Amino acid sequence: MADEVKHEWLTVFCAVMGWIYFFAWSISFYPQTIINFQRKCVIGMSFDYMGIYNFTGFLCYSIYCVATFIHYQHDTNNPVAINDIAFAVHALLLTIICCVQIFIYDRGEQKP
Repeated sequence: MADEVKHEWLTVFCAVMGWIYFFAWSISFYPQTIINFQRKCVIGMSFDYMGIYNFTGFLCYSIYCVATFIHYQHDTNNPVAINDIAFAVHALLLTIICCVQIFIYDRGEQKP
């Protein structure tokens, strides 16, 4: 019985921490996207970082999270929580929005 209580507390703790990281990291994507939209300008952004590294990283992370979650969907020890999927897909979508902004907004002398 003591183990069940211990594991129940840890399960709740992990779920809460998972959603806290989701919101903390997700909020970090919005300022740049909003600033780009307001200024209609992306001068100073690192196009390589956003277009290659962020996009590729979040695409692979999204695929990994969704595939792993589906693979273990009936297992009580699924290594991927729903907040992991939410973060990965959300990060990928906001990265795609930033990449589109790179192509449609003023870039100055920078080339995409």
